[in-house]
Amino acid sequence: LRPADVEAVLIESLRSIDLPRPDSVLAEELTASTFFEYVRANQPLVIRGMARSWPALTRWTDDWLDENVGSSDVRVETVPGRPDRPPAPACGAAPREIFASFAKGWSAASTPFATFLRAHRDPRTSGLAFIAETALPPELSQDAPLPEFASFLGEPEHVQLWYGGATETPAHTDTQENLLVQVDGERQIRLASARVRRGLGGSSRLARYFRRAL
Repeated sequence: LRPADVEAVLIESLRSIDLPRPDSVLAEELTASTFFEYVRANQPLVIRGMARSWPALTRWTDDWLDENVGSSDVRVETVPGRPDRPPAPACGAAPREIFASFAKGWSAASTPFATFLRAHRDPRTSGLAFIAETALPPELSQDAPLPEFASFLGEPEHVQLWYGGATETPAHTDTQENLLVQVDGERQIRLASARVRRGLGGSSRLARYFRRAL
């Protein structure tokens, strides 16, 4: 693997895996019983329009967040180097070494939301850091209510906020059921059921890695 091409190779390797397209449904047509069947079967589901009426869609501007939750502490992860991607690893690196290189120089720290927002809006530092795995501040909870079709689950164990930064995440398995909602911006996500990882073919180190990771 050439250093300049390693990230493209990793991304293309994921794209080359023929993952079945997840079912998709409009939120207003989704019933609790249907949603439960997907949860019980451990199957991914794309829910369109679920957050269309959320106050978060119009309220959560940088200025509004700064004013209302700027003093709240958030967990900020930072990767030095190019703001849009981590440095490329050495030639010939194995998959685990490739992904480990993404963490070289990586750091995480707690800082006030307002401090992060200032860095995020500064062209010199924008994209170098992002908020990750931060509990949603209580002041924001009413802006992102649990949908009716999921009310049978009770109160969520965790409601987390991710914000900013152009990041690429390797294939992985989430340890908990979750509803992932994109409030602003764009993100490409590849979803796969738990059965898919057992069917991934190939004997390359990349293929073996992805079977373990998915």
